[in-house]
Amino acid sequence: MLLLFSQMESLGVPVVRLDGSSDELVNVSLLSRLSYMFPDSRPSLLVLDEYHMLAESHKDQLFRWLQAEQRLDWLRVVLIANRIFGHDTGAATTRLRQRAQRALERAASRARMIRD
Repeated sequence: MLLLFSQMESLGVPVVRLDGSSDELVNVSLLSRLSYMFPDSRPSLLVLDEYHMLAESHKDQLFRWLQAEQRLDWLRVVLIANRIFGHDTGAATTRLRQRAQRALERAASRARMIRD
């Protein structure tokens, strides 16, 4: 995975890493942290390690933030967790997966149009 991140960075795609177990998230809201890390809508990769450690309110904030303003059109997200909780498969996660799938389909369609 580190090789992938290095390759993306070498191509000029910013890779932003966020630790879901960080004490910083106790003092700073996740939304303000994300807004600071992504001030514009240029293609980027967010790697959220220790996703399972986020509070439920932070998970909800993350999904709402991702779904707003078509962020999944330019932002790719990797969630890393070493355990899965039953509530991580809820409606917000399903909506996010559906939105990500649509974004991937649009990107594939654009790539086919450019190629043809």
